[in-house]
Amino acid sequence: MTWRRARVSTALAWVLLSAALGGCGTTVASYRESASTAVQTQLGGARTAELAGRSWLDGNLPDTTATVVVGDADRTVGGAESDFAAADPPAGAGGLRASVTQALGDTADAVAALRVAVDLGDRAAVLAATRRLAATADQLEALGVRLR
Repeated sequence: MTWRRARVSTALAWVLLSAALGGCGTTVASYRESASTAVQTQLGGARTAELAGRSWLDGNLPDTTATVVVGDADRTVGGAESDFAAADPPAGAGGLRASVTQALGDTADAVAALRVAVDLGDRAAVLAATRRLAATADQLEALGVRLR
């Protein structure tokens, strides 16, 4: 490799690295989009768990199936919460982070409570957890609408 080629290659590498690093900064708009994605992902898991809880209470879903469905929803909801929490907010997005993190946490707690109740086969606890989950999912859905 000639001296000139090495120099061009080095310059090109710096340009590419600078472009890549320049794109690493998170904007409020992209952070808001990440929040919306987390909310929608979690909402799908929450509504799935809620439906499974109601179906189990109605006798339309066997114990083992309810356990699997609610357990899967719990993992989905928890994953959405942890993925969003891992993202650093840009300057000026602290209020957005706080409201989304609170809503995701409340929903994750409600799904986890339902999972435990279904695992135990406790009808009263499943009923209470399903009602709580419906309320938190409604709040999460309203937040999702505001984020669009």
